[in-house]
Amino acid sequence: VTAMVVRDDGNVGIGVTPSAAYKMQVNVATNTVTTGSPASSSLVNIAGGTTTVGDGVSLQLSNTSGAKETAWRISSVTASGNNGDLVFNGYAGGSDYPERMRITSAGDVGIGASSITNPYSQGSFADLNLSAGFGGAISFQVGGTTKGWVGNRSSGNGGLVVGAVAGQMLLLYADNTEAMRIDASGNVLVGTTTAGTKTGDGV
Repeated sequence: VTAMVVRDDGNVGIGVTPSAAYKMQVNVATNTVTTGSPASSSLVNIAGGTTTVGDGVSLQLSNTSGAKETAWRISSVTASGNNGDLVFNGYAGGSDYPERMRITSAGDVGIGASSITNPYSQGSFADLNLSAGFGGAISFQVGGTTKGWVGNRSSGNGGLVVGAVAGQMLLLYADNTEAMRIDASGNVLVGTTTAGTKTGDGV
């Protein structure tokens, strides 16, 4: 069995002869990822030893050429509990690597938010928090074109917005069937898809 190979082009292989495309290639055994007792030689581990909350170990991906500087860090970070978080930091110039996304050990996700909150205060909920200077938004696209979005109108008390872009309708479904729509003219239609076709529909 090959323990380590260093090719004449500098490529390194551990347990395998590396291909020309890989600067480093590591051959490991397959593993059941949910087990606490992994198979022998099935993991590549980067280990640290800190109890300081917010510190951890990182894998950095960087690309620098002239004035172009790109870098991301993926880190296993110590949290207040026994289990840590997975944190993504993006380079912002100088020595600044602000946090961009976090996945907690409970499976909650924060984008632009390192402290993930649950508005329902229920432990059985999974949470996705979006945070920025003007709140957060999720947009929905078809073929690369935005059709609608959910988010904040502005900073402060701008409120929650469920929106459709120009020319699009906003639909509400119940039991997998359309129950209400707001058309592009602002008509509210309940139990019908055409304004004025049912008494009391179309506001």
